[in-house]
Amino acid sequence: TTTAANNFSLRESDIAGRVTLTGGSGAHVSYTKITQGLTLGGNITSTTIRNNTIQSSTSGVDVGASSSITLRDNTLNGATGIKLSATSSGEIFGNRVTAVSTSLDIAATFSGPIRNNNFSGASVGVQYTVSVTLNDNDIVGNVTGVVAAARSLGATTGALGYVSGSLANRIYSNATGVNLSGVMQGQHIYNNQVGVAG
Repeated sequence: TTTAANNFSLRESDIAGRVTLTGGSGAHVSYTKITQGLTLGGNITSTTIRNNTIQSSTSGVDVGASSSITLRDNTLNGATGIKLSATSSGEIFGNRVTAVSTSLDIAATFSGPIRNNNFSGASVGVQYTVSVTLNDNDIVGNVTGVVAAARSLGATTGALGYVSGSLANRIYSNATGVNLSGVMQGQHIYNNQVGVAG
């Protein structure tokens, strides 16, 4: 655990426990194996998590209050792969995420692109509860690819595919592609047992 540490660096290590970064700026975690997950919080800023293997019996990466984070090119696995649990910003891309329950749980606002990730092997690939920029991801091999519930029926602002700058996600080879409450647009949904339910 680090608290208000600036320019903290963790590299090429094997951590048998959970890593928690709270406050501070400029942290960098790379090429490290973490066996009980990673938590970001306490308004940490300008932090990079890159090229790691992170596992957990709870959440692989829990993104709390933070800004300008970069979460990229990691292999993540947990009960939840990535959980966005408090308002945060940055970019999340190039990760391979598997989970028991949910690969990506969008429970709070995230400002910035979530793109070019692979969300697979979970009960739910993406839980889209709060509007985010979800672009060009592969959501594959889940029981349900996307649970899209960010907006009620008839409302479009913030719904899947309606956020400014949205690009299609590839949602395929799931038992159900999208469980939809409300509306969506611009997604590539194919080769699922059921394309869209709701």
